[in-house]
Amino acid sequence: MLIDSNRLCVAFFLGGILLLPTVVEAGFPEGVGAYKAGNYGVALKEFGNLASKGEMRAQYNLGLMYFEGKGVSQDYTQAATFFRKAALQGDSQAQYMLGAMYYKGQGIPQDYQQAIVFLRKASAQNDASAWALLGLAHHYGTGLPQDYQLAADFYRKAAEQGNALAQANLGSLCATGQGVPKDYQQAVMWLRRAADQGDAIAQANLGSMYAMGQGVPTDLIQAHRWLSAASANGNEKAMGYIKRLESMMNQEQIRLAQDLARNSKAPIKQ
Repeated sequence: MLIDSNRLCVAFFLGGILLLPTVVEAGFPEGVGAYKAGNYGVALKEFGNLASKGEMRAQYNLGLMYFEGKGVSQDYTQAATFFRKAALQGDSQAQYMLGAMYYKGQGIPQDYQQAIVFLRKASAQNDASAWALLGLAHHYGTGLPQDYQLAADFYRKAAEQGNALAQANLGSLCATGQGVPKDYQQAVMWLRRAADQGDAIAQANLGSMYAMGQGVPTDLIQAHRWLSAASANGNEKAMGYIKRLESMMNQEQIRLAQDLARNSKAPIKQ
């Protein structure tokens, strides 16, 4: 049984600052260089000057700095303000971030309909994170009609571009047969791709499938490995499964599994 597939607490997949545009405004390269060097005060000044003149990429970068709290106190409301300015000018990353903030109610009132508006704009520009979140909306019926097949379609578009949230959720749908034919091997493939990127839910579900021999031969060491990685990455339900597994394992198996877990990737930035 899958441990957890609840994704209503949205993960933000931050793309990082936008680098040099085709037409370079004076001050933009200095801002990018300062940001990359960790000199956030200078970056904030350069991006702020350009943002006040309507420069779209600078507006997005400034929003990201407020979102992350780099060079300024973390302020989601200010972040949303600058993301909106860039989104309305057509920047896809800003459209995704604003849509995700509406979806989560972070810095602005939660509004699924507004979230969908901006996510659709971003997805029209092939933004994989927006596809993933539109899949989530169809998966849970938040802002869009619940439709597992459409959820799977959106997840697949994003998953094929490497989006871990989409890979994890597509894997869950393959395991349960919701929206797609039940296929444990496909489930394991997608869960493994997400788990390798540090997605804690994918790690927990992959461990569960190794424990039950679904899509892979039963392997308690691999099950323990992935459940331990999930637990270290914040999945609280994984620990209960680990204790059950350990009752069926010897100390050498447990040690090997723990060593493998320590080499698993850290959690994705939230």
